[in-house]
Amino acid sequence: GNTRVVVVTSVSHFLGTAASVLPAPSGTWEPLFPDGAHPGILRSFRLYGTSKLQNVLFAYKLQRELPDISVVLCTPGFVATNIGGSDRSATNKGGMEGIPLARMASDGGSVLAKAATIGSPPSGKFVVPYWLWEGVPLTGRWRGIFHNVLQEMFLQRLTPAGWLFAFDTHPASYDTGLQDAVWEWSLNQTVGW
Repeated sequence: GNTRVVVVTSVSHFLGTAASVLPAPSGTWEPLFPDGAHPGILRSFRLYGTSKLQNVLFAYKLQRELPDISVVLCTPGFVATNIGGSDRSATNKGGMEGIPLARMASDGGSVLAKAATIGSPPSGKFVVPYWLWEGVPLTGRWRGIFHNVLQEMFLQRLTPAGWLFAFDTHPASYDTGLQDAVWEWSLNQTVGW
């Protein structure tokens, strides 16, 4: 069909794990701030990566549920936004705008717009505005750190604006049982909304 859904994810989804996308069997999550302590930058990135892996799992399940629509996974890249800041006003960009490797928010927006209009969207892959070394001999979180730091921050600056590439997602994202479990958990969380 002509209907297209663009699901925003991040190369950070490689930091997530199959075990981290659902609460423990008891129905609880590991506390984000145990004893009021901040989880630290590395754990914060892993939590962010987990949320992005959930987006990937959701997108693949959505495509299976509605095969007549086109679902495209896309990352805008490393964009200068106010993510992580408490001041979410349009005038406050937080500290990200001072990072020279970050692209402007409008560049990220144009990547998403292009993903929404791409002629033949890739199936089982995500659209990225820079080249990824898929054969990197790293696994799990080390692969996520490599893609996040070395590739997203540096290679996007070397890639001409407007270029898009399609790459495989996290190996766990292709697990249809995990896709189904995240979908069901999400439905249960939104009952009554």
